[in-house]
Amino acid sequence: MKQTQAHAGFDNRSGENGFSLIEVLISFLLVTMVMLALLEGVVLYSQVNMRNILRDEGVRATQDVLNELRSRDFNRVTAGTSTLTVRKALRSGSWDYTVTLVVTDSPAAPEPPTTKSIQATTRWEFQGKTYTHAANAMITQ
Repeated sequence: MKQTQAHAGFDNRSGENGFSLIEVLISFLLVTMVMLALLEGVVLYSQVNMRNILRDEGVRATQDVLNELRSRDFNRVTAGTSTLTVRKALRSGSWDYTVTLVVTDSPAAPEPPTTKSIQATTRWEFQGKTYTHAANAMITQ
């Protein structure tokens, strides 16, 4: 006489070992849900990483423009507002940054002014949102 053992959740009436189709489908569903959660984490990580890269390049673009103005002859830096576009090469291509410069003569300075204030504001877009970085610098004659 053949004896069969009942395992937890298995009805072994036919004497065959293995998983039923329902068990395989449930296991597949659980693995799929875990993989989708992991994929969402990877996508979120990629977006945060790209946002940080763009921010770092935006700060660098601002500093590059300010350093270029600091290296100019004092009299060539004129008061007023100007806008320029800086293109930065990134790992996924290139990105455009808009740098707005506001140069003002120091109000307490003698005539002609010996100090100028520069305000640089850099803007860029990522996934429909606009990000900005601002920096100030002073140059003297």
